[in-house]
Amino acid sequence: MKKVALSLVVLLLFAASTSSSVKSDKFAIYVTGGDDARAVVQSLVQKFHDSKPFEPVSKDDVSKAVVLVSCLHRDKENMPLACM
Repeated sequence: MKKVALSLVVLLLFAASTSSSVKSDKFAIYVTGGDDARAVVQSLVQKFHDSKPFEPVSKDDVSKAVVLVSCLHRDKENMPLACM
């Protein structure tokens, strides 16, 4: 999970450096996923909210990137998450 989050951060930082000339203090990002990914989506939104360069936004706001989290279905709650 940490590798996925780190990869997303690196990708978003690259996208921020190549974006348009309009500068803002934070990089607006929309994070979404299905029912199986709800816990991961909430965790990512909290981590983005706590970070300086990112600002999680709702689906109605303008964002510079969208993160779609997809997790395999778990039969039991105590099974580990397998997400992309």
